[in-house]
Amino acid sequence: MALYADEVDFYKLGRVTRDVVRADKRKYFDRWPMREHVAETITVSSGNGENEIKVAVVFHYEISNSKKSSQGDAKTMLVLRKQNDRILIVSEKEGAGEKSGAISDGGTGNDEQAKTQLLGEHLLSLQWISWDHFGKAVVTEQNGALSIKGEQKSEKNDDYVTISGIITKVGAGEFTFRGTIVTKVYHINGGKPCIREGEMTFRITGKRKYWRLVKMDNPCDQATDYVDIYFR
Repeated sequence: MALYADEVDFYKLGRVTRDVVRADKRKYFDRWPMREHVAETITVSSGNGENEIKVAVVFHYEISNSKKSSQGDAKTMLVLRKQNDRILIVSEKEGAGEKSGAISDGGTGNDEQAKTQLLGEHLLSLQWISWDHFGKAVVTEQNGALSIKGEQKSEKNDDYVTISGIITKVGAGEFTFRGTIVTKVYHINGGKPCIREGEMTFRITGKRKYWRLVKMDNPCDQATDYVDIYFR
Protein backbone atom coordinates (compact mmCIF):
# COMPACT_ATOMS: atom_id res chain seq x y z
CA MET A 1 0.00 0.00 0.00
CA ALA A 2 3.04 2.27 0.22
CA LEU A 3 2.70 2.84 -3.52
CA TYR A 4 -0.62 4.67 -3.09
CA ALA A 5 -1.05 8.36 -2.38
CA ASP A 6 -2.92 9.57 0.71
CA GLU A 7 -6.03 10.02 -1.48
CA VAL A 8 -6.83 7.91 -4.53
CA ASP A 9 -9.48 8.05 -7.25
CA PHE A 10 -10.42 4.38 -6.85
CA TYR A 11 -12.84 2.62 -9.22
CA LYS A 12 -16.52 3.27 -8.40
CA LEU A 13 -15.73 4.41 -4.87
CA GLY A 14 -14.48 7.71 -6.19
CA ARG A 15 -11.92 9.73 -4.29
CA VAL A 16 -11.09 7.89 -1.08
CA THR A 17 -8.26 7.60 1.43
CA ARG A 18 -5.50 5.02 1.24
CA ASP A 19 -7.08 3.19 4.19
CA VAL A 20 -10.30 2.71 2.21
CA VAL A 21 -8.28 1.30 -0.70
CA ARG A 22 -6.54 -1.09 1.68
CA ALA A 23 -9.85 -2.27 3.14
CA ASP A 24 -11.41 -2.79 -0.29
CA LYS A 25 -8.46 -4.84 -1.49
CA ARG A 26 -8.57 -6.91 1.69
CA LYS A 27 -12.22 -7.75 0.98
CA TYR A 28 -11.19 -8.94 -2.49
CA PHE A 29 -8.36 -11.08 -1.09
CA ASP A 30 -10.65 -12.62 1.54
CA ARG A 31 -13.35 -13.39 -1.03
CA TRP A 32 -10.92 -14.96 -3.48
CA PRO A 33 -8.20 -16.76 -1.48
CA MET A 34 -6.94 -18.55 -4.60
CA ARG A 35 -6.00 -16.01 -7.24
CA GLU A 36 -3.58 -15.52 -10.06
CA HIS A 37 -3.09 -12.43 -12.22
CA VAL A 38 -0.76 -12.43 -15.21
CA ALA A 39 0.04 -9.18 -17.02
CA GLU A 40 -0.20 -9.52 -20.80
CA THR A 41 0.55 -5.96 -21.93
CA ILE A 42 1.69 -2.81 -20.12
CA THR A 43 1.42 0.52 -21.94
CA VAL A 44 2.90 3.73 -20.53
CA SER A 45 1.86 7.18 -21.77
CA SER A 46 2.14 10.82 -20.72
CA GLY A 47 -0.29 12.17 -18.17
CA ASN A 48 -1.48 15.67 -17.33
CA GLY A 49 1.77 17.47 -16.70
CA GLU A 50 5.41 16.47 -16.58
CA ASN A 51 5.09 14.84 -13.16
CA GLU A 52 2.33 12.43 -14.19
CA ILE A 53 2.22 9.22 -16.24
CA LYS A 54 -0.56 6.82 -17.19
CA VAL A 55 -0.13 3.06 -17.17
CA ALA A 56 -2.60 0.70 -18.87
CA VAL A 57 -2.29 -2.93 -17.78
CA VAL A 58 -4.11 -5.73 -19.61
CA PHE A 59 -4.04 -8.93 -17.59
CA HIS A 60 -5.52 -12.41 -17.37
CA TYR A 61 -7.00 -13.45 -14.04
CA GLU A 62 -8.12 -16.71 -12.47
CA ILE A 63 -9.76 -16.48 -9.06
CA SER A 64 -11.57 -19.02 -6.92
CA ASN A 65 -12.86 -19.88 -3.49
CA SER A 66 -14.41 -23.02 -2.05
CA LYS A 67 -17.71 -22.44 -3.88
CA LYS A 68 -17.02 -20.80 -7.22
CA SER A 69 -14.38 -19.69 -9.69
CA SER A 70 -13.96 -17.08 -12.40
CA GLN A 71 -11.44 -16.27 -15.09
CA GLY A 72 -11.07 -13.77 -17.89
CA ASP A 73 -9.17 -10.76 -19.17
CA ALA A 74 -9.40 -7.24 -17.81
CA LYS A 75 -7.75 -3.84 -18.09
CA THR A 76 -6.69 -1.49 -15.31
CA MET A 77 -5.75 2.16 -15.80
CA LEU A 78 -3.31 3.65 -13.31
CA VAL A 79 -2.28 7.27 -12.95
CA LEU A 80 1.04 7.83 -11.20
CA ARG A 81 2.25 11.21 -9.99
CA LYS A 82 5.48 12.41 -8.45
CA GLN A 83 4.89 13.71 -4.95
CA ASN A 84 7.71 14.71 -2.59
CA ASP A 85 10.31 12.82 -4.63
CA ARG A 86 8.15 9.68 -4.68
CA ILE A 87 6.05 8.27 -7.52
CA LEU A 88 2.64 7.30 -6.14
CA ILE A 89 -0.59 5.92 -7.54
CA VAL A 90 -3.25 8.64 -7.48
CA SER A 91 -5.87 6.85 -9.59
CA GLU A 92 -6.82 3.22 -10.24
CA LYS A 93 -9.80 2.49 -12.46
CA GLU A 94 -11.20 -0.14 -14.77
CA GLY A 95 -9.88 0.42 -18.28
CA ALA A 96 -12.14 0.86 -21.27
CA GLY A 97 -12.35 -1.88 -23.85
CA GLU A 98 -11.57 -5.02 -21.93
CA LYS A 99 -9.77 -7.70 -23.88
CA SER A 100 -11.70 -10.78 -24.78
CA GLY A 101 -10.14 -14.07 -23.78
CA ALA A 102 -7.47 -14.98 -26.28
CA ILE A 103 -5.54 -18.18 -26.65
CA SER A 104 -1.85 -17.78 -27.25
CA ASP A 105 0.09 -20.27 -29.32
CA GLY A 106 2.72 -20.19 -26.58
CA GLY A 107 5.50 -19.85 -29.11
CA THR A 108 4.40 -22.82 -31.18
CA GLY A 109 3.35 -22.65 -34.78
CA ASN A 110 2.10 -25.75 -36.59
CA ASP A 111 1.18 -29.07 -34.97
CA GLU A 112 4.66 -30.54 -35.48
CA GLN A 113 6.24 -27.69 -33.55
CA ALA A 114 3.63 -28.07 -30.81
CA LYS A 115 4.41 -31.78 -30.64
CA THR A 116 8.12 -31.05 -30.25
CA GLN A 117 7.34 -28.63 -27.44
CA LEU A 118 5.20 -31.21 -25.67
CA LEU A 119 7.56 -34.18 -25.88
CA GLY A 120 9.86 -34.76 -22.91
CA GLU A 121 9.87 -34.15 -19.17
CA HIS A 122 7.84 -31.33 -17.60
CA LEU A 123 7.08 -30.00 -14.13
CA LEU A 124 3.58 -30.82 -12.88
CA SER A 125 1.57 -29.11 -10.15
CA LEU A 126 -1.81 -29.00 -8.42
CA GLN A 127 -2.17 -25.76 -6.45
CA TRP A 128 -3.59 -27.51 -3.36
CA ILE A 129 -0.37 -29.53 -3.04
CA SER A 130 2.34 -26.98 -3.81
CA TRP A 131 3.58 -24.38 -6.27
CA ASP A 132 7.04 -24.67 -4.70
CA HIS A 133 7.72 -28.40 -4.81
CA PHE A 134 6.69 -29.70 -8.20
CA GLY A 135 6.00 -33.15 -9.51
CA LYS A 136 6.97 -34.52 -12.90
CA ALA A 137 5.06 -35.41 -16.06
CA VAL A 138 6.71 -37.15 -19.01
CA VAL A 139 5.39 -37.20 -22.58
CA THR A 140 6.81 -40.02 -24.70
CA GLU A 141 6.31 -41.24 -28.26
CA GLN A 142 6.15 -44.86 -29.36
CA ASN A 143 5.19 -46.02 -32.84
CA GLY A 144 3.85 -42.54 -33.61
CA ALA A 145 1.57 -42.43 -30.55
CA LEU A 146 2.09 -39.93 -27.70
CA SER A 147 1.42 -40.81 -24.08
CA ILE A 148 1.68 -38.88 -20.81
CA LYS A 149 2.34 -40.06 -17.28
CA GLY A 150 3.03 -37.94 -14.23
CA GLU A 151 2.68 -37.45 -10.49
CA GLN A 152 3.07 -34.80 -7.80
CA LYS A 153 3.16 -35.78 -4.11
CA SER A 154 2.83 -33.53 -1.09
CA GLU A 155 5.82 -33.24 1.21
CA LYS A 156 3.49 -32.62 4.18
CA ASN A 157 0.86 -35.37 3.92
CA ASP A 158 -0.41 -38.04 1.54
CA ASP A 159 -2.05 -35.65 -0.95
CA TYR A 160 -1.20 -36.24 -4.60
CA VAL A 161 -2.18 -35.79 -8.24
CA THR A 162 -1.52 -38.32 -10.98
CA ILE A 163 -2.07 -38.17 -14.72
CA SER A 164 -1.85 -40.93 -17.32
CA GLY A 165 -3.23 -41.49 -20.78
CA ILE A 166 -2.85 -41.28 -24.53
CA ILE A 167 -2.55 -37.88 -26.21
CA THR A 168 -5.07 -37.76 -29.04
CA LYS A 169 -4.58 -34.24 -30.38
CA VAL A 170 -1.76 -31.68 -30.31
CA GLY A 171 -2.30 -28.15 -31.60
CA ALA A 172 -0.82 -24.71 -31.20
CA GLY A 173 -1.58 -23.74 -27.62
CA GLU A 174 -3.33 -26.90 -26.43
CA PHE A 175 -3.40 -30.67 -26.35
CA THR A 176 -6.07 -33.28 -25.61
CA PHE A 177 -5.55 -36.64 -24.01
CA ARG A 178 -7.75 -39.62 -23.20
CA GLY A 179 -7.02 -41.07 -19.82
CA THR A 180 -7.22 -40.45 -16.09
CA ILE A 181 -6.41 -37.69 -13.62
CA VAL A 182 -6.63 -38.57 -9.93
CA THR A 183 -6.43 -35.88 -7.24
CA LYS A 184 -6.32 -36.53 -3.51
CA VAL A 185 -6.47 -33.48 -1.23
CA TYR A 186 -7.16 -33.76 2.50
CA HIS A 187 -9.83 -31.02 2.62
CA ILE A 188 -11.63 -31.91 -0.65
CA ASN A 189 -14.06 -34.81 -1.15
CA GLY A 190 -13.54 -35.89 2.44
CA GLY A 191 -9.88 -36.56 1.74
CA LYS A 192 -10.76 -39.37 -0.69
CA PRO A 193 -9.30 -39.66 -4.22
CA CYS A 194 -11.28 -37.93 -6.97
CA ILE A 195 -11.07 -39.52 -10.41
CA ARG A 196 -11.49 -37.74 -13.73
CA GLU A 197 -11.72 -40.03 -16.75
CA GLY A 198 -12.17 -39.53 -20.49
CA GLU A 199 -11.13 -36.81 -22.94
CA MET A 200 -9.49 -33.82 -21.27
CA THR A 201 -7.83 -30.73 -22.70
CA PHE A 202 -4.90 -28.68 -21.43
CA ARG A 203 -4.47 -25.17 -22.82
CA ILE A 204 -2.03 -22.26 -22.77
CA THR A 205 -3.70 -18.95 -21.92
CA GLY A 206 -2.18 -15.55 -22.62
CA LYS A 207 1.57 -15.48 -22.17
CA ARG A 208 1.72 -18.23 -19.59
CA LYS A 209 4.47 -20.80 -19.71
CA TYR A 210 2.32 -23.83 -18.98
CA TRP A 211 -0.70 -25.81 -20.12
CA ARG A 212 -3.64 -25.80 -17.66
CA LEU A 213 -6.46 -28.31 -17.44
CA VAL A 214 -9.45 -26.55 -19.04
CA LYS A 215 -12.21 -28.15 -16.97
CA MET A 216 -11.03 -26.98 -13.57
CA ASP A 217 -14.17 -27.72 -11.52
CA ASN A 218 -13.60 -30.68 -9.23
CA PRO A 219 -16.24 -33.32 -10.15
CA CYS A 220 -16.31 -34.71 -6.60
CA ASP A 221 -16.67 -31.52 -4.54
CA GLN A 222 -17.14 -27.74 -4.76
CA ALA A 223 -13.56 -26.82 -5.55
CA THR A 224 -11.45 -25.55 -8.43
CA ASP A 225 -8.33 -27.50 -9.37
CA TYR A 226 -5.44 -25.88 -11.21
CA VAL A 227 -3.61 -28.82 -12.79
CA ASP A 228 -0.63 -27.33 -14.65
CA ILE A 229 2.03 -28.83 -16.91
CA TYR A 230 4.96 -26.48 -17.45
CA PHE A 231 7.14 -25.81 -20.48
CA ARG A 232 10.58 -27.40 -20.39
